[in-house]
Amino acid sequence: MTSEFIQKKRIGEILISKGLITPQQLDSALAIQREDRSKRVGEIWVEAGIITEEVLARALAFQYGVNYFDLANFTPKEEHYDILSDDLISIHHVLPVRLEDNVLTLVTHDPTNIAGFQTIARITGLSVKFVVAQKAQLVKIINKYRSSAEQMLEDVDIDEVLDQVNLEVASVDDDDERLDGVDLDQIKKQSNEGAIVQFVNKLLLQAIQERTTDIHIEGTVKDVLIRYRIDGLLYDRSHVDRKNYNAILSRIKILSDVDITERTIAQDGGFKVKLRGKNIDFRVSILPSIYGQNVVIRILGASGLELKLSELGFDPNDLMRYQKGMFRPYGWVLVTGPTGSGKTTTLYSSLSTLNKRDTKIITVEDPVEYKLAGIHQTQVRINKSDPERSLTFAKALRSILRQDPDVIMIGEIRDYETAEIAIQASLTGHLVFATIHANTAVDTIGRLQNIGIDNYLFAAALNVIVAQRLVRRVCQECKERQSVTREELIASGLDLDQYMDYPFYIGRGCKACNSTGVMGREAIFEVMLMSDEVRQLIIDNASLINIREQSNKEGMQTLHDSCRAKVLAGSAPLDDLIKIYHE
Repeated sequence: MTSEFIQKKRIGEILISKGLITPQQLDSALAIQREDRSKRVGEIWVEAGIITEEVLARALAFQYGVNYFDLANFTPKEEHYDILSDDLISIHHVLPVRLEDNVLTLVTHDPTNIAGFQTIARITGLSVKFVVAQKAQLVKIINKYRSSAEQMLEDVDIDEVLDQVNLEVASVDDDDERLDGVDLDQIKKQSNEGAIVQFVNKLLLQAIQERTTDIHIEGTVKDVLIRYRIDGLLYDRSHVDRKNYNAILSRIKILSDVDITERTIAQDGGFKVKLRGKNIDFRVSILPSIYGQNVVIRILGASGLELKLSELGFDPNDLMRYQKGMFRPYGWVLVTGPTGSGKTTTLYSSLSTLNKRDTKIITVEDPVEYKLAGIHQTQVRINKSDPERSLTFAKALRSILRQDPDVIMIGEIRDYETAEIAIQASLTGHLVFATIHANTAVDTIGRLQNIGIDNYLFAAALNVIVAQRLVRRVCQECKERQSVTREELIASGLDLDQYMDYPFYIGRGCKACNSTGVMGREAIFEVMLMSDEVRQLIIDNASLINIREQSNKEGMQTLHDSCRAKVLAGSAPLDDLIKIYHE
């Protein structure tokens, strides 16, 4: 994906050479473009009626040495939509039309979007080529073949739906003589039902489109606030009249298969939808509060799961160190970090790398967040009424060891019993992956000591410990240089003299990133690879400071080091480095 994207002549020169525009029309379009940088000269000529969209598309195809693609009578194949996520199709306005010999052909109206094609190539792992079509035809066909659910997302307005709910309820008069003998509450319920269903559908689908990981529905003293967590931060999305809150809660509870009459205790449930062949899981948590019941809906699988270690954000040296630990035939691989730091993705990516026909991999998780082909996954189940029938991490792990596994993954090390079994498994020929809660790789050693594990045992078992966090990616579509103060540099841990004039970047907000200035997240890592020296320090009960100093000498960079590299490269905002520095 290199030489075929190199343009030779400017579009104006091509159109002039073919007698389709005059030099004066070129100068006029360039003058308009200088006033409005968002406009392309070709679009200016189309809007003015100087050329048609077909002429522009054919000229662009000629300019880039590719074919013109007529979409007038084209019917896309359903399987082509599964190649790209909805986000990629929407953001880059492309349509996959052919996949042959690992080469993906895209239809585009904008062949200048080289960065977009490179992003698609990186995400899909395919070589990318493109053909050029008319913009109106392309947009029309993308919209036409959206799923019915997505079309609802486009057509339904939250505020209009709520207004309709209020209107329909208000239109039913309690004193109307025609209602004698009729259940008025039932009529009101039926009036609300369709609009509430539309509202909840809209809520979920809008969240998916905006790359949301969690939907927060929170009661307040005046109304109900709906917020989306996108790339780690919460954004307000809408306010709902409190009179509709119970109906919305009931709809979510029905979907989640929990008791709609229960209002005083916490409830957990979930549901699943299928959107264009892709399963999306929603995990629902309901918690009573002084202003009603608050709901958090976690969305799993909406944007897919990246299963390539090389795509997670590892520095090349850190990746090499981590792989050295995970490719050993047995031992313990620990991944640590707070909730929402990407631990599950790192573990799943590691298992995907090891997933071969001659290797049996079994997991025990709480819950199973993504289903992995070829891997045997078990979910923890707690039976409160009969604890003996519960399947805990420790119970599941004992059974797993009798299943002749090569690789085991434990969702979380929570107690001494689970940790002890995991260590014994790793010392008897199994490769064991697990997560544990600690702030840094070195702090994990203190956490294991607090659980009560003998230093000698876990020192002998450990291959590598990885601590991680997620930092935001600056949107490349609206990236601009950021003005940085002395106070911000000091707060980030950077040297004033060295970095006062350094070019830091931030996203100003655009359509591609939903005005957030960021587009997705990637991980930063602290990789502590076990050496004989580090093991001996652990066995000797050395201080964590001494263990950290030895690990640093052996090549371990800290989370701050990892984040600083991304900030200085312009891919992460300085605010994230400030946050990491003060953890």
